[in-house]
Amino acid sequence: MPFLQEKFPRLVEKYRGWYARNTYAPEEYRKRIGERVARLRQKYGFDIRPWDEMKRPVRQVAQLSLDLNATGV
Repeated sequence: MPFLQEKFPRLVEKYRGWYARNTYAPEEYRKRIGERVARLRQKYGFDIRPWDEMKRPVRQVAQLSLDLNATGV
């Protein structure tokens, strides 16, 4: 809330009311924000979400070992 108070004071009471009852903003608000973000992602070419990228299969490679008994280290 300190950030809102400083930068967007007109929103503070609305947000306090929302989050005093629940940890999420109202569903309609979340839907509108989601639609706005989707349009911006499409407009600027951010069509893949980071967690979608993380779901890709990872090529398995052998793990290198640490030779802690080597001399000269």
